[in-house]
Amino acid sequence: SSVTDINKDRADASARLYNCKAYYDFETMLNEDKPDSVHICTPHFLHVPMAVSALKRGINVLCEKPCALNCQELETLRKAQDESIANFGVCFQNRYNESVTAIKDILDKKVYGDVLSMRGFVHWCRNEDYYNDSWHGTVEKEGGGVTVNQAIHTQDLLRYLIGSDMKCVTAHTFNDHLKNVIEVEDTVHAIFNYENGVTALFNATTAFSDNM
Repeated sequence: SSVTDINKDRADASARLYNCKAYYDFETMLNEDKPDSVHICTPHFLHVPMAVSALKRGINVLCEKPCALNCQELETLRKAQDESIANFGVCFQNRYNESVTAIKDILDKKVYGDVLSMRGFVHWCRNEDYYNDSWHGTVEKEGGGVTVNQAIHTQDLLRYLIGSDMKCVTAHTFNDHLKNVIEVEDTVHAIFNYENGVTALFNATTAFSDNM
């Protein structure tokens, strides 16, 4: 087993913590360590190229969200997955919270009947200091704001609990909080219509005063 980080101090510290080897280059680690699987925890714009590199070598991938920045990247990832003997997964750990598994069981068994509608709210706080790096808040490297970063887990839970693919989306995004700091949205309001007829109302923002 091994850890990889372009920051040598971080890589060395993690290697000491987990008693494994430190690498400072991802490709070198794949070639030398030949792992069975990798967990990709890098900035968003690196997710697809790193995942594709691993999949081409037959290495299983667990990737932090989002899996891709845009539709073109997503197609590249899907092609690599189709051509690989390895598996690819995205980390949506909230599906395994005790409360979520209990609700999922109730809904699947239709204890109270069919799902008619759902709503999801994410009201968090991200101030200017959160974006003091080279990639957060940028279209090119983060790929979006609250929609693909903080609130993506709630979107996933809506689909997971409703148990249906999405049919269409009507959405509006805004930058209300940090207009001169970030290029991406800090607020989104959407209506999700699912194939099974359920409608979900979705509202998320990082412009609130606290993490609710």
